[in-house]
Amino acid sequence: MNALRCHRYNIMRFKIKKDVSLATLLFVISVFTLSIFLMNYQTAPWVYGPLLVVVGCMVGLIVWFYVVSEYIIKDDVLFIRFGFLREAIPLKAIEKVQSTTNLKMSTTFSRHRLKIQATGYPVYYLSPVPLDAFTDQLKKIIDHKKMEL
Repeated sequence: MNALRCHRYNIMRFKIKKDVSLATLLFVISVFTLSIFLMNYQTAPWVYGPLLVVVGCMVGLIVWFYVVSEYIIKDDVLFIRFGFLREAIPLKAIEKVQSTTNLKMSTTFSRHRLKIQATGYPVYYLSPVPLDAFTDQLKKIIDHKKMEL
């Protein structure tokens, strides 16, 4: 099982599912953008430095999000860690969990996601690995009727 469990503190950590196709798309966009900057270097050299810094920061930010992101269930709270985004959602506040497939911007790198709706929180799209262990943990705390998987 890929979920890391710490029995002493009742913590389960879940990695974020990362689709190869989405990672490839991000890489191709980065390379394409960088190649445009390199081709236009002769026509506007004064723009090259700042744009290269901006593109480098964007690529670094995407890689950082890709590497350090995770979901944690500790006691009865769901923690979402996605780059600099940190959110804590009490599991009792969750109104609905449903399986979905979309490409909306969210805290995941996968098309196949769980849509989490909680009272007083925005809608979050999550893609934990392994999905079964994550949903089993949710089912232990929230009502089965709220889950549409």
